[in-house]
Amino acid sequence: MNAAIAEFSVDPIETARLGHLSLFKGANLAALAPVLTQCPLLALKTGDVLVEKGQPLPVAYQLVSGRLSICDDEGKATSDIKPGEYYGAVEVVAHMPANEKVIVSEDCSLLVLDEDGLMGLINCSHTVARNTLFMLMRHVRVGAATAAANDAAMTDVRTKYARASQTDELTGLHNTAWLKEMLTRQIMRSATESKPLALLAMSVDGFDDFAKDFGHVAADQALCSIADLIRQNARPTDMYAIVENKEFVLALPDTDRDGGAVVAERLRSIVSDTAVVIPGECLLPPVTVSIG
Repeated sequence: MNAAIAEFSVDPIETARLGHLSLFKGANLAALAPVLTQCPLLALKTGDVLVEKGQPLPVAYQLVSGRLSICDDEGKATSDIKPGEYYGAVEVVAHMPANEKVIVSEDCSLLVLDEDGLMGLINCSHTVARNTLFMLMRHVRVGAATAAANDAAMTDVRTKYARASQTDELTGLHNTAWLKEMLTRQIMRSATESKPLALLAMSVDGFDDFAKDFGHVAADQALCSIADLIRQNARPTDMYAIVENKEFVLALPDTDRDGGAVVAERLRSIVSDTAVVIPGECLLPPVTVSIG
């Protein structure tokens, strides 16, 4: 959240006001109260900027009232977000930045959900989990329809540059742009087929200290080593990418929470047992990772 937003007042959430929202349709709000009371309600005025394109997005927003507008690079509104709709759910789970600028086009209030809050609601209520998937599926369909209207004129350009724009130059893994597109598709596929999907976020413990102690070449090599280990241990159906802040994200289709925990522990153990190799020079101590 940027400084302008942080200046606005935040009021305690009143769960009764949320009953009409799509997210909570059919849900027992009383059972969700312990989670909802930890989620602030943010009030913004017309003309305020909610997020800038490229800005880190540590929270998602559920629009309670009013209206938001998504803008293009020239500041022109291209689509609206209406009460009951999300903004930023995929980005928060995948630790990705905002893909567009969002402004307040009508005085609004928003339920602010960090990753713990979002997952807490989903874990507390099957109904909320189902509603979330339906909302994300709708977001994917709308996005696909908008993209289809603009694709014809850009086909040749995208074909020429798509691979480079979706690949991290250092590690060779896919990047944020690829992950966002593929993750939304996989969420829709898993929801349609009623199959589980595990998401893992992996970060290097003390990465800045490692770079300070051994140099940036060694730090880069550590990231490349982790990327190689992910490739070697992933299934053909798994999706993985490196995103901003030197973090890795893995999406594991047909994998439930327990299965995801097993994969996370196996990766954590493999990384911690693998020395960082500087080709032709030396071996460095292994790095460790945290996975959630």
